[in-house]
Amino acid sequence: MPGRLVDQLVVAGLVTEVQARASDAGDPQVPSGQVVQSLVSQGLDEHSLAGFFVNLGFGPMLRACDLAGADAGLVRRLPGAVARDLCAMPLRPSRVGAIVAMADPTDERSVAKLSELLGGSILPTVAKLSDLLESIDLAYPAEQPTPAVDPLALARARSATPTGAVPLVNAKPTSGTEKTVPSFEASLSELVSKASPVWDRAWNKTAPTRDVSLTPKATHVPLPRISTTLTPHAFAPPSNTPHPATPGSKPASSSPPSAPHGRSNPPPASASDPAIAAQLDELAQASSRDEVVRVACEACLAAARGAAFLALRKGVFRGWDGAGDEVTSAGIRSLWIPATNPS
Repeated sequence: MPGRLVDQLVVAGLVTEVQARASDAGDPQVPSGQVVQSLVSQGLDEHSLAGFFVNLGFGPMLRACDLAGADAGLVRRLPGAVARDLCAMPLRPSRVGAIVAMADPTDERSVAKLSELLGGSILPTVAKLSDLLESIDLAYPAEQPTPAVDPLALARARSATPTGAVPLVNAKPTSGTEKTVPSFEASLSELVSKASPVWDRAWNKTAPTRDVSLTPKATHVPLPRISTTLTPHAFAPPSNTPHPATPGSKPASSSPPSAPHGRSNPPPASASDPAIAAQLDELAQASSRDEVVRVACEACLAAARGAAFLALRKGVFRGWDGAGDEVTSAGIRSLWIPATNPS
């Protein structure tokens, strides 16, 4: 995630700028998990914080029962001091990497350090901060620091307190108008149910048959090669009648046919239509633009009349009985359009 975590939380409306400055002094050596603990102590809702990470794709949010079933071998590979410093709890190994619950799964520096200590890739996920700290205390009970009691300091403290007087306790300041309302409010069931396919296979230890991609790969289907030199001969059926032999021609040899060439020679073009040739000649002899337009329109009109005539004769309009009593199907079938008819 680009930028500092506190800046992203301010933009999301989870913390104020005052809380962000008080929790993060901008020291890159301080793990982001420590910043998260400071933000929660200042009033940041840990449920909303977990929902923020789930919406970024680090889901689902693990519960306390999931954190309690951590792999003992993986826990021993991570020192307790590092787990407390990074606020990270190793859970179990998987095919895509060790699953580690973190207070801030977007902290790239902490993820790199965990990968170095655990010896492999890391699949970071998220949990509520209170559940995460409790699971770390249960997994590393012997490494909890025991406070040293100084008898002299204890005696001085007791003598400094008047008899019967109760020392004042600074109450936790309640957030007032500076507390902002988050832009989203996800329920616990939604946070627990959001999981990516990779995380689901890693957590359930299912062997994927292949890598599942959210964007399917395009398949290339080769198209048939179509010749650009099609003539009426290309659609004609092959003729079985042998060609007449000329006096100088040699008899066909009985040798097997040669291998087909990559591309056959195109058949010869058919003779041009005399009507079309006449129109082209007239068009070539035109001396003005108006005459060219007139000849072209007459050629188009002749072609249109011919197409309509062929369509009527071939029965394209079969079933149409005409618009009047005198126009019948028989009349249409025997229709003849003279070349001089302008309609």
